[in-house]
This record gives sequence, C-alpha cells and structure tokens, in this order.
Amino acid sequence: MNKKILKDVKKHHLHLLLQSLFSRDSATMSELSNDTQLSQPSVRNMIRLLQQHDIVKETGNDHSTGGRCPTRFALVEKHFNIICLYIQNPKITYQIHSYKKILTTDILEFEDEQQLITLIKVLLTKFNCQCIVIAVEGIVRDNEYLTDHNNHFETHTWITELEKSINIPILVENDVKAMQLGTCYHHHKNSSIYLHLNKKGIGSSYMYNGQLVHGKYGIAGEIGLIPYHDISLNQAVRTCNKPKDFQNIIAYLLIIVLTSLDPEHVDLSLELDWDLDWHLINETIYTYLHSQFIYDIKVYKQYLDNLFHGLNYLGIEKILKQLVEESNEKI
Repeated sequence: MNKKILKDVKKHHLHLLLQSLFSRDSATMSELSNDTQLSQPSVRNMIRLLQQHDIVKETGNDHSTGGRCPTRFALVEKHFNIICLYIQNPKITYQIHSYKKILTTDILEFEDEQQLITLIKVLLTKFNCQCIVIAVEGIVRDNEYLTDHNNHFETHTWITELEKSINIPILVENDVKAMQLGTCYHHHKNSSIYLHLNKKGIGSSYMYNGQLVHGKYGIAGEIGLIPYHDISLNQAVRTCNKPKDFQNIIAYLLIIVLTSLDPEHVDLSLELDWDLDWHLINETIYTYLHSQFIYDIKVYKQYLDNLFHGLNYLGIEKILKQLVEESNEKI
C-alpha cells in the first residue's frame, strides 16, 4: 500500500479511537474495538502509542467475567484546556473549560475591536489554554464574519489580526450553529433545525446526517434575511412591539422551516421578553398548511448552555485532530 495512504488510514483510525474515548469518558479495549470496528490488536497498538505521548492514561480495571480484569483507558485532561468566547457587541461572555469541566465564567465589556483583542490576550496570559473557540453573530467566512445589525452588512476582520499575534489555534463559528451543536449532548437526530431569536433578529442552523450545514458561502441558516412585509425578518423582530405580531413571525418562521426542510426535530430558544402562544401559532400554521403536522419541537431557556457545550466540543475536536497529526508522525 502507498505509504501516504497507509499514514492517512492510520490517522483516521487514531481519530476514531480518540473520538470514542471522548464520547465514553473511559473505555476498555473491547469497547474501543466495537466503537471503531478495528481489531483488538490494532486498538492495543494505538493505545500504547498514545500512552507513550501522554495522550491516553489507564484509569482502573473492570470486574472480571472470567480471565483478566479489563483495563479502562481515558484521555489525559491536561491537553484540553479551551477558552470559549461568545461575542455580542459590546460584551464578551467567556468560559474556561478543562476537558468537560467549566473552570470559570464571566462577562467583559469592550468599546471597540482593538480593546476586544486586548481583552482576549489578557485571558490568554491568565489561563494556560491550547485552543480558542469563538461564537459570533453573523455569517462566518474563515476567520472573518459579516453582520447586518444596523440594516447593512459590516465585515469584521479583528480575528485575523488576533491570530497573527498568538500561537494557538482559533476556531470561529456562528452562534446559532454552536447552540445546535450543543444540543447533541441531549439528543441525536438525522435532521434538525435550531432557531434563535434576540433583539437583533433571527438566526438558524440546520444539521443533516449529524453534520452542520454551512453552504457554499457560509450563508446557510441566515433565515433573518428573508423578506417579510417589505422588510427583512431581522428588521421585523427588531421593530416588533405587539404580542400577536410576534406570534405571527414565529408561525411564519416555522412554515418556512417545515415546508423547505421537513426536519425530524426543531429546537427553539428566545433571548426576548415575549412568551410563545402555541395555540395562536398552530392556528396560523394550519391556515396555510391546512393540516396538523406533528413535529418534535423543544424550547430551550438556557441557550447559553447549548452554545458553550457546542464551543467546547469544537475545541476538543480541533485538539484531537492536532494530537492525531502529532502521533501519526511517530508511526
């Protein structure tokens, strides 16, 4: 077999193994073999390699059912210190994660993007982390993003400037996509959509076959740009001042989602003072669809929990890929 192909195959196998250890917290050789569909000798060789590089450790033994007591293995947590940031001008909400534990959380305010960069650098000097993961409102394109909060698009490039001045990886994701990724801690669906509303407008995220859909230009999910009574849905939310108008906006959103995507599951969260009137919403949907479709809809109040779960997952996945690259070089 071509040497490069062999390396790529082993890299893929290492990644499967590390993902299994992350999802299970700890696992035996047999469990890892079942999860990865690899032979136990192959798993044993990879575990030894990862132990040599202090990436995997033994955590104890299970009771024997006959023969040797199975040894349990887990990831070494010190490799997974992550700064998770949620940027909502003019504030940053941040959490410092050590693997799956939250070490600290706080909110900081900033006046401009230069001060924002300075605040993040201060956090880096205070906390020893291997990765920064940032959630932003808007359309993400690499390490830049676009917002339309002032009814016109603005491009934000400060993350590129930050990246040039630090030596750890940065990941950037749309905030609603991070929220949806965080719901994977609670349920797994083949297709689902997440809707989030706040005073600036509406964001959405679509997941298909367990993968976030970004689209060609990162605009997938920007449902707030759709026209609604001669203005955008984002503008309609910003100017809404009547409860019935708000319920109509929610019904309109759900009609778009149900008819265009027909998902298995819909998640919804609000950063607004309005309450949802499901009787009125369902009546409006029935007026246009002429049928009572039964959908699995869940409303989240703690949307920040979802967001930071999602950011931490992205950070761990990034570090796992780096560890695979480093370990694979030794094969």
